[in-house]
Amino acid sequence: MVERRFTFDAVAELYDASRPGYPVALIDRVSQAAGLRHGDDVLEIGGGTGKATKPFAERGFRVVALEPGSNLIRVARRSLVQFANVEFMASTFEDWPLETAKFKLVFAAQSFHWIAPDVRFSKAALALAPGGALAVFGSTALPLASQLRDDVTPIYERVAPHLAGFDLGPGWYRPGGELNKLFDELPPPFSASSHYEYSWSRSHTAASYVDDLRTVSAVHVLPQPQREELLSGIAEAVVAHGGMLEVQYKTDLYMAMRTA
Repeated sequence: MVERRFTFDAVAELYDASRPGYPVALIDRVSQAAGLRHGDDVLEIGGGTGKATKPFAERGFRVVALEPGSNLIRVARRSLVQFANVEFMASTFEDWPLETAKFKLVFAAQSFHWIAPDVRFSKAALALAPGGALAVFGSTALPLASQLRDDVTPIYERVAPHLAGFDLGPGWYRPGGELNKLFDELPPPFSASSHYEYSWSRSHTAASYVDDLRTVSAVHVLPQPQREELLSGIAEAVVAHGGMLEVQYKTDLYMAMRTA
């Protein structure tokens, strides 16, 4: 069975079309806090289709983007073809041949939870130059509006009961979640961490909302008949509520500096 973190490669085109990017204010904060200047070396863990790669490339930084999925890299290269300052490497962070003390910034967008726990901070610290920054961020969709949720919940409970209420917890990236705890207990050589939160929303049709769900690993790995029954039921519920919905998101950013 394919590990869940590798399933995104099978829906690379859909992932690129349906997944949102990240708030500009977040990218600006990371760049400024890390003291980045044009031409500085940046390492991205889990580049996907380049959703977070692009804004850093646009600012003139030299980005090495690690991504194990060949289809995801293909889509990313197509999207970022104009940026000569981006290098894609077909590798996980665990298997990446370490370049010690090279990077001014190491960042992970929506990918840090997939990395082996014994590698996350130790290898990032080795890759960073003294005084460099580690930035980890991810977006969480907040629970649906109550009326729609009341109609969608029974669909999950009937078709995929193990997913019922999957969006009710604090989430890995949210305050109170696992990442928050990890950054509260950072090992040396990292300094005390900082947390920032960004609120935003996105309008969805029934089709675009379901497409977004198709790229969620827990949904994607469902057997096809079960997955299609779940998603068609959710789409019908959205249509019954007018065919449009506004999904609220929180994007959480955690940063820490590597001490000398």
